[in-house]
Amino acid sequence: MQKLVSTLALVIAGILALVEAARVRRDEKYTSRYDNIDIDEILASARLLDNYVKCLLDKGRCTAEGATLKENIADAIQTGCAKCTDKQKEGAEKVLNFLYKNKPDVWKELAAKYDPDDTYFKKFLTHVLLVYIQRDGICLWHCSSLFIETRRMQKLVVVVVLVAVLALSEAARVRRADDDKYTDKYDNVNLDEILNNDRLLPVYFKCLVDKGKCTKDAAELKEHIGDALEHDCEKCTEKQKEGADKVIKFLYKNKPEMWKELVAKYDPEGVYVKKHEAELSA
Repeated sequence: MQKLVSTLALVIAGILALVEAARVRRDEKYTSRYDNIDIDEILASARLLDNYVKCLLDKGRCTAEGATLKENIADAIQTGCAKCTDKQKEGAEKVLNFLYKNKPDVWKELAAKYDPDDTYFKKFLTHVLLVYIQRDGICLWHCSSLFIETRRMQKLVVVVVLVAVLALSEAARVRRADDDKYTDKYDNVNLDEILNNDRLLPVYFKCLVDKGKCTKDAAELKEHIGDALEHDCEKCTEKQKEGADKVIKFLYKNKPEMWKELVAKYDPEGVYVKKHEAELSA
C-alpha cells in the first residue's frame, strides 16, 4: 500500500510538473525588440517590402528584424501566433491582410513556402472575415465558432456571409474615401522654389525618369505618380491636388522636353493628356 501511495505521489508530482512546464511554455513570447517598427511605412514602400519578402523566401539578405521574423514565422503560423505579443498579433493581421488583398503573387509564394497544405492560412482568412464582421457591428452569428450542425444552418450562414461581405465592401468603400490617402509628410515642400530653380528641378526630373538619385520626397512622388495619374489623384490630399495641377501646367507650358519625357514614361498611351487637354491648354 505504501508503495502504491508513493507511486501515486510520483505520478501526481510528474503531472503537476508537466502542467507547470506547459504553462511556462504558453507564457513564452517572441522578442518584442522590433515591436516599434513602422509596418505602414514598410507596406507603403515597394522597395522595403520587396527586401523583406526576398528575405522570407530565401531570395535575398535579411536585416536583423527580417531574420527574427523568418526564424519565427513558421511557428507563429502553425500556433496561431500564440507566442506573439498583442502588438505583433495586430501587425501580423495587418501585414497578412495587406498581402492577401494587394500582393496576391507574394501571398501565394509565402503560402507555398510556409503553409504548403493551405491549413493555417485558411484558418487565418476565416478569422479575418469574422473579426471584420465583429468590428463593424454586424456579427449575425456566434463569431468565435464556425461549427455548423445542419445543412439548413450552412445555407443560412452562406447568406449571412454574403450580406456581411456586401456590408463590409460598402464600409470599406466609405473608409477608403476618407482614409486611403497618400502621405501628407511632404505637403509643405515649396513647389514654387523647385519649379523656378534650374538646379533643383532637374534633380526631381532625373529621379522621376530613372536618370538620377531621388530625395525622400521625390522617391515618394515617384512611387505614386503612376497611380495618381491613372486615378485622377483620388488619393491625393487637397494640397497635393493643387500642387499637381501647378507642376503639370508649369511643365507643359515651360518645359516641353521634360513634359514629353514624363508623358512617355507615365502616360505612354496619352490617356491622361487626352482627358485633360483643355485644362492643360487653358
